[in-house]
Amino acid sequence: MCNQPREALAVYQELQESGFEANSTTYNALISAYGKMGQLDRVLEVYKDMVWQGLERSVITYSSLISACEKAGRWETALQLFEEMQRDGCTPNTVTYNSLITACGQGAQCEKAQQVFEQMQEQGCTPDVVTYTALISTLERGGQWQLALESFTEMVSRGCRPDAIVYNAIIDTLWQTGVVWAQAKARELYNMAVKQGHFRNERMSPSGNREELNLHALTAGVAMLSLHSWLDDIQ
Repeated sequence: MCNQPREALAVYQELQESGFEANSTTYNALISAYGKMGQLDRVLEVYKDMVWQGLERSVITYSSLISACEKAGRWETALQLFEEMQRDGCTPNTVTYNSLITACGQGAQCEKAQQVFEQMQEQGCTPDVVTYTALISTLERGGQWQLALESFTEMVSRGCRPDAIVYNAIIDTLWQTGVVWAQAKARELYNMAVKQGHFRNERMSPSGNREELNLHALTAGVAMLSLHSWLDDIQ
């Protein structure tokens, strides 16, 4: 139901007209649907009605609420709902924490994102690749490249395999510092990502023997390292 937001709302309206009495599952689906459509005001209206009806709010409810706040760029509201979730005696899971860290990151709240990450671990919730992606991206936006590298190193040491998104974030962060050893580390990570199949140097030969490197799909740092690698190969 929630994978098709507009269809979900249409079905709900039909159920209302037929006298259907909504339950927690229905409200959760509505919150998710409105959240995916970027309609945070409607999300909060549904939530208030759910509370007024005295229906049980689960981790699914609060995770969907916080995710909706993240998509709407409302990190303060996300934190308020997280606090309300805890007062309600509902235990957050990895999905909840991931959305909250991302919301803080989009609001340029590096310190709060780190606090949420630390609390997550204190509560015995294991970070996954999405968690680290959100945290590293947040630190990248805040220019905290050393902390971003520490987080990446911790991620790998815990056996969490980085994906292309993580590599993009950490490589860009390190390359843009202008610090020699940081850029050397960026090159090392780039080569590692290439070996793992995350990046490919796509080359085109539109005419004759002339060869061109396609950098359009790459971020700035990765594109620069791809260019360096390409030039090294043709020398």
